[in-house]
Amino acid sequence: MSHTVLVCDDAIFMRTMISDILTQAGFEVVGEAETGVQAVEKYRLLKAARLVLFPSLFEGFGLPPGEAGYWGTPVVAYDLPVLREVYGASLRYVPAGDQDAFARAVHD
Repeated sequence: MSHTVLVCDDAIFMRTMISDILTQAGFEVVGEAETGVQAVEKYRLLKAARLVLFPSLFEGFGLPPGEAGYWGTPVVAYDLPVLREVYGASLRYVPAGDQDAFARAVHD
């Protein structure tokens, strides 16, 4: 059984890029969401997802990681100061922009 993931970012090019990377790495992308509200709704529909990916490089607050936390779903995110300030150690961080590290974090 392959691992399933839900990709959330407001930029379609980021969702597409991360989805392609994960698909090539053998993951099943079960959905993409543009907003946190969409992500939560999709997550309710796709409870088989074990991980939420948050590949945003620019954030004002970053709601999807908090919403995922509500469900107890782990989050992989780029290491941004605002996310560290809001979520502390509750997220799995990878260096901002490092696509290979992002894919490795999903495998771990």
